[in-house]
Amino acid sequence: MRFTEQDYLAYVAAFNARDYKTLETFFADDFALENAGFKVQGKAAFREFYAFFHDYIRETVLFRGFYPG
Repeated sequence: MRFTEQDYLAYVAAFNARDYKTLETFFADDFALENAGFKVQGKAAFREFYAFFHDYIRETVLFRGFYPG
């Protein structure tokens, strides 16, 4: 599947709004997110982790441009 600039803008808007229900529509049901040895597996774990994380950390994504290909 190829994502469009509108898809990326929607993802960034959902992330910055902490709209996890919309964010998870961009991922497969069994996706895994790994960072620095920490792993989140699946949509429920994603929601749980980020809801907890964003209680303590302010994180914002800035969209600077779309460069397909």
